[in-house]
Amino acid sequence: MNYRASSKYGTEPILILGPTGTGKTETVKAASAYLNIPFIEINSANLVPEGIKGSSIEDYIYSLIVACNYDLEQAERAIVFFDEFDKIGESDLDIKSAVKEIMLKFFEGTTFLIDKPTDDYNFNTAMLNKVYAGAFQNLFDAKKSIGFNQITSQPTLSRTRIYEDHYFGKELVTRIPHIITFNPLDRETQKRVILESKLSILLRKKQRYEEEFNTKLVATDEYIEAILNKLSSQEKSMRDLNNIIIATLNQVEYMLLQNEGHTSEVTLTAETVDNPYKFTLK
Repeated sequence: MNYRASSKYGTEPILILGPTGTGKTETVKAASAYLNIPFIEINSANLVPEGIKGSSIEDYIYSLIVACNYDLEQAERAIVFFDEFDKIGESDLDIKSAVKEIMLKFFEGTTFLIDKPTDDYNFNTAMLNKVYAGAFQNLFDAKKSIGFNQITSQPTLSRTRIYEDHYFGKELVTRIPHIITFNPLDRETQKRVILESKLSILLRKKQRYEEEFNTKLVATDEYIEAILNKLSSQEKSMRDLNNIIIATLNQVEYMLLQNEGHTSEVTLTAETVDNPYKFTLK
């Protein structure tokens, strides 16, 4: 509805709550790619008012304008993703209080003057797709769990809890009509992320080995289960998943480079996860 909206109706902000590594950022990036509209990610924790050393909203807006090749109309319909939004609410610093005031202006569709030596830009935030995201760790009941593909637009966490837990005041929270929760992924969904997701490093490695080395990469069920066990035992998030997989492939890639053209197949087993030298060749 935001994508289709005209200035007559405007856009509606979205708040996404959920632990790290549950797909908040990647889901919004996927929406950006699908709709073919610009995307910019803002680290809310690092925001400062303009004129103070650090990154201001004006700095990010200018980066967006540049990314849109100075097409202001296109930039004003982009997705602006505020990551770690909860960090602003958790801080009592005067600087963060000033940032909260700027956020209120941003919500309401204020025009920001972007003053640069080469040119000035009057950037209106009214029609931006505004998405705010954070872990909001205190709000989550660990016993409740929904999967990556079971995101619900029905809020399980009320606005009342958000301001009662002193993240933000009513004035700001009530300006966000949509709350979406992302809860920790269950094991079956984690497995699907490895085997089906376009973001899966394992699938990208498989494709690359076939293209560059004419080598088939086989990941056994035991390998996948061992990866998931390691993810769980080390209390790692899904954001760490690809790094774990890459670590298991270091010696495989060394071997492929040293013996290029002589390996048709590499098989990864459960042993590979703890010892990257343990894999079988054809």
